[in-house]
This record gives sequence, structure tokens and C-alpha cells, in this order.
Amino acid sequence: YAPNKKHLPKCIENYHWVYTQFGETKAGRILEIGLIPFIEDNLKMPVTTMQDTLKKLFAVASGDDIKIADVLYDGYYPYFLKTAKHYIDYAFWVDENLKQKPADWENESINNASWEIYENCSDTIALNLAVSWMKNVVDTDDEYNHADTYASLLFALHRYDEAETEAFKAIELAKASKKDYSATQKLLNKIEVNR
Repeated sequence: YAPNKKHLPKCIENYHWVYTQFGETKAGRILEIGLIPFIEDNLKMPVTTMQDTLKKLFAVASGDDIKIADVLYDGYYPYFLKTAKHYIDYAFWVDENLKQKPADWENESINNASWEIYENCSDTIALNLAVSWMKNVVDTDDEYNHADTYASLLFALHRYDEAETEAFKAIELAKASKKDYSATQKLLNKIEVNR
């Protein structure tokens, strides 16, 4: 099957059976056939309506298994938020999810969510949330990409002195691990211009 919204009812109906017979990966593929087109066709749906709709769909799909329904929701709801460009809601979802399920988040996932917000959102509340997540990451993990994301977020918030300090740290980490740091050098140039 190719992705098609008309397959959604059958995909939802058969998900739990496929999950129990063949596992999560195959069941996930079955669900995607109908769900991705459904989400993409409903990007203008209000956020709360999509939340309720997905929760109801996943309750049915999981055979009322709360853990399975929760995993499905945590995969598809943020997909809707990002695809529909609801980055402020996405930031709040990430923040709440980090508090409720910290074990589900690796530093790279936090970095990716933060970078997504940096690239797509200018809202200071969302950016400040991402700064708080990345501060925790860079305090515990000396990784170039993480330091670069943190510096970029600080720049987006016009916190130029802090952004410069973090950008220099990122460059040192990149040099130590022999990574390309040209993007961070460009960030430093932007910091100088915007001061």
C-alpha cells in the first residue's frame, strides 16, 4: 500500500492485531499508510482537536493498551505540530515530555528538537525553553553539535556575549574532535555584526 488517508480506518482497526502478531515495526508501517496522509490533510485542524482525535484513534488502534497508545501519540502528535508549523506548541510539548519522561530523551534528541525550534521559530518563550534544555545538555556533555545549538539559540535571543562564549567553546570542541566548525564561525560573524 502507498500512503492514503482512505486506508486510515483499516489501519487503525488492524494495528493492534499486527502489533501482537508481527511487532512494533510492521505495525508502525501499517499505521503510517493511513495516518501520515490524514495528518497532512488536516494541518489546519486546531491543535486541541488534533490532540483529541489522535488520542481517540490511538486508544482504538492499541486495543486500549495505554502504553502503546502513549508511544503512538508521542510519535505522531509532534509530527503534526512540526508539519503544521506550530512550533510554540511543539516547544511546550517537548518541555512537558522532558519533565514527564526524561528517560525517553537522549541528548541528541534534545539537540534535534532545540535546533528545530531555532530554525523555525522566533518566539522568545519557545527559544528560552530550548535554551534551558540545551543548558542542561552542554553542562553534562562536551559535544560540538550541542554547544553549537546552544550558542545559536543564545544568538537568536540576542544574548550576544553568552552566544559568543558558547560559540568559542563549540569551536574548541570541534577542533578537538576534528570536526568542521565553519557553521559556528559564520555564527560568530553574525554575532559581531549584530552587536
